[in-house]
Amino acid sequence: MNLSQFGHSKYSENISYINFNQDSSGFLITTPNGLTIFQIDPLEMKFNLSELGPIKFAEMFFQASLVTYVSEKEPTVATLFHILENRKIVDITQSEEIIWMGQNQKRLIICTKSSIEFYDIKKLSHLGSIEEKNENTKFAFSSNDKSLFGFSHEKDGGYVSIFDALHMKKLFTVKCHKTQISTLSFDQESTVFATTSITGTLVRIFEVESPHNPLKEFRRGTQKANVYSTAFSYDTSFLCLSSDHGTLHIFKFKKKSTETKESQGNFQALTQKLSSGKAFAYCSHGIKIPHICSFMFQKVNEVVVIGCDGRVKIYQFNVEKGGECKLITDNNFFLAIDEKKDKKK
Repeated sequence: MNLSQFGHSKYSENISYINFNQDSSGFLITTPNGLTIFQIDPLEMKFNLSELGPIKFAEMFFQASLVTYVSEKEPTVATLFHILENRKIVDITQSEEIIWMGQNQKRLIICTKSSIEFYDIKKLSHLGSIEEKNENTKFAFSSNDKSLFGFSHEKDGGYVSIFDALHMKKLFTVKCHKTQISTLSFDQESTVFATTSITGTLVRIFEVESPHNPLKEFRRGTQKANVYSTAFSYDTSFLCLSSDHGTLHIFKFKKKSTETKESQGNFQALTQKLSSGKAFAYCSHGIKIPHICSFMFQKVNEVVVIGCDGRVKIYQFNVEKGGECKLITDNNFFLAIDEKKDKKK
């Protein structure tokens, strides 16, 4: 999550970016003092790369000691960095400012304000590009080797395109909402994706193989909200969603549904046929400032919420009955940084 879109300077410690790694076993933050990487459970600071200087944003590489970052001083350069060896592997320079990056074991994707660039992450070779205006575009990149890449279209509000970055071909463009997209996320198997709009009342789930009919629609609430984060469980049986209302919603669904196997029709007719499901589980975590949420690593019944003010809350829910989630861990990653510093003294 790039906090500049929310005016991050008004939040704690001037954090500019916060995000999970691909399997949600860890997360990182970037600040004017570099970047810091954490393990989630138990919460522990693993690396503090203050020598890198101010960092705009960065992406971890699963649980490996590799990270790709863009610095404030060189906003057109993406740097692949080996943490344990404390060295740069390569600098990849663009013609204009980089606004987003995504990576997995096969591909590295770099987005600027006017293009999307694709690279083979092992050979570090350029594979191709898409010319696309990316002012308020939302991006998502699948973590598995299928390498599906999704992006929204600002000029055509509510539309999302899915691109096969492994074989370098566009798969489809589909209308997901009536208004501009606010979040976009894939499941770990690249079989479904979820979208929310700037209205923030509904979340829709689409199958990659048959995207033109929404697989499922859920209602977060009736009041408008800024949805900060959505994520699927590792087995794609649940979806979590968190917003600026300080609430977490967990939705339960099946990947296959007979009600979606109808012939294609217009967007309005299709959405009218859907009945909006309600949250299966929920909680009020109280973090209304920008934050991220995800299911815990290989745990389908635990969800973590991480705020840019340092709060790290882990909740547990009953996968059979649902209902209100139980708070099991309440930590602060700034305290984890202080504890690490104290141990070194």
